[in-house]
Amino acid sequence: MLPKSPNSMDPELLPSHLASAFFPNHSAGAVDLVGEFGPHLLGTTIKCRDQETLEVIECTIQDYGTSQLRGNWYEVVYGEAEERRITAQEMKEMLDNLVP
Repeated sequence: MLPKSPNSMDPELLPSHLASAFFPNHSAGAVDLVGEFGPHLLGTTIKCRDQETLEVIECTIQDYGTSQLRGNWYEVVYGEAEERRITAQEMKEMLDNLVP
């Protein structure tokens, strides 16, 4: 048997969405919405409390990306019309304020 390679795919070292894709039987747990930037949030509709108005808002995460100038971002759609690009930090704040 060969020794473990330092660049082998260890599920504990991979982001959760990749670990679950490559190792579906691995028991690392469910994907955490807040945990990491990436595609696991695409298509997710969330309800959260706006910290300025204290209103409950609902939006769908439509896209994400990385920009050399602006860093990590998400594109969210409010209702059926208003699209907005927000930073990863703003997304984290929204996910920290989820409502059932």
